[in-house]
Amino acid sequence: MPIKVYDETIGVLKSAVQQAKLGRDEEMQALKRLDDQARRLELTATGPSFEAFVANERARSPSLDGRSVFGWEADLSGNDIAKRR
Repeated sequence: MPIKVYDETIGVLKSAVQQAKLGRDEEMQALKRLDDQARRLELTATGPSFEAFVANERARSPSLDGRSVFGWEADLSGNDIAKRR
């Protein structure tokens, strides 16, 4: 799982807990459970290396109408864009 997505997901969940109409004790218990669950997930996470994940995402990008700082990936797929990365 991409770390940025993971961190954003945790942030959204924490924000939802904080904005819920809970008492302070319930809020703290919910945040502790969320943090505990996140730590357990981190210990068991498996998958490709970061480099392999990024390479796969870049390879799939043109088929998903992806865009990079260089432009639309579909337009760049025939160019020598890999040298710029």
